[in-house]
Order: sequence, then C-alpha cells, then structure tokens
Amino acid sequence: MGKATICLFTVAGLILVTAALPLARAVATMTPVTFTDFTPPQTPTFERRWIDDQNVFHVRGLTVFGQVSGDISGTFKVVVDENIDLATLTGDASGSFVLTTDVGAWSGHSNGTFTGPGCSGPCSLSQLVGQGSGGLEGTKIMFTSANTPNLPPGTGMDMGVILNPHG
Repeated sequence: MGKATICLFTVAGLILVTAALPLARAVATMTPVTFTDFTPPQTPTFERRWIDDQNVFHVRGLTVFGQVSGDISGTFKVVVDENIDLATLTGDASGSFVLTTDVGAWSGHSNGTFTGPGCSGPCSLSQLVGQGSGGLEGTKIMFTSANTPNLPPGTGMDMGVILNPHG
C-alpha cells in the first residue's frame, strides 16, 4: 500500500469517526403560559378619530397601558388602530404592543376582532406575536387575548407559548 492510499484511508476514517459523534445542539423549548391582563380606567389617548359615511368609527393610534399577572407578571402598552361598525359594534383592530417583565420585554404586533354586544364567547379576540429583548433576547411570545362577558370590566384572559430556540 502506498503512502497516498494510507493517507486516504486515514482521512476517510477521521471523517467517519467525526460523523458518528453526537452533535452538540441546543434544544429549543416551548413553554405554555397563561396570564391575565388588566386595563385600569384611564383617559384614552389617540392620534385621530372619525366616523365615516358608512357609520364606521375609526380610531388611529389609541394608546392603552395596563398590567399582567400569572405565568408572566409585568406591564404592557398597546398602540392600536380600530374600526368599529356603530350599528353592530363589531369590528377589527391591529397594532403594536410591548409587554415588559422584570428581566426583559417582548415587542411585536397584534390583530383582533370585536364581536359586539350580547356575545356569549369572546367579545374581543386578539392574536399577538412578539420578539424578546434584554434578558428575553432570542425568545418569541405568541398568545391570544380574549375579553368575555364573565370577566370583570377591563380584564382579559391570555394564553400562549414562549419559544426559546436556545432551550
């Protein structure tokens, strides 16, 4: 056997041994969370509002502050645009949010709907997705917020998951 053949077998052997070793990978985690949000009575601030010729009430830049407690504790700020049909009190909303805890914050976007008075299920339902910063850097939160008739005014029930790609 020549030197070239021995060298080739040595390299091939090293490749096989290396391929057989387990790879060190971080295992991503998905943590379920449930929490309550509370918006105390406050004077709303907004950029502008109007009623169009279809009797739809539009609000732009509505800013709301509140608190969360449960699996997540902290404060939140939501800036939202809303469109509400005044005849049915149904409509939609979209905007941004910041949910701040003692270790970091998630910021992202929200989309939701209003189902009007006399609702038996959620009167408003929103989906929110945010990216972590500070001590939550690299994480992502995805949750649904619902306001139902059986909750106190200004209270929402939130359920979702926190994704951590680093485990």
